[in-house]
Amino acid sequence: VTSSTGCDSVRTEPFAHLVCCIQRCVRKYKEWADEEIDSTCLQEAQKILLSLTQRLSRTDLDDFELDRSCDYSLSSSVGLKNNITARIIMGLYETLMDYTFNIGGYSQESCDTVIKLYNGYQCIHDIIQ
Repeated sequence: VTSSTGCDSVRTEPFAHLVCCIQRCVRKYKEWADEEIDSTCLQEAQKILLSLTQRLSRTDLDDFELDRSCDYSLSSSVGLKNNITARIIMGLYETLMDYTFNIGGYSQESCDTVIKLYNGYQCIHDIIQ
C-alpha cells in the first residue's frame, strides 16, 4: 500500500488491516455459531488472534527496537523505517483492542488486556509525536 503526502510517497504494510479483517471474520462466525458451519479454520484464526493479543499485551517497546532515542522523522531512511514500524504496531494495537472488547465483553480479564494494549499504543503514539 502506498500513501502519499504532497510529493513524498511512503510504502506501508497492510498487516494491521489483515489482522482487522481476520478478527471481523471471527466475530461474524461467533454471530453465526448456531448454524452448521465448518469452523476448523475460524477456530484456528481465533486461537491465533488470542495468542497475538496476549503476546502484544506483554510486549515491551524494546522488543520492536523502538524507543524515545530513535529517529522517527520522515526525512531520513532510518526515521522513515522506524515511523512505519511504529504505525504498523499501533494499527495492531488498535485492532486487538477492538477484538478484545468484542470477544471478551466487559469481563475483568478483557478490560485488563485492553488497558495493557492501550498503554502500549499510547507509548508508541507519544514517541512518534
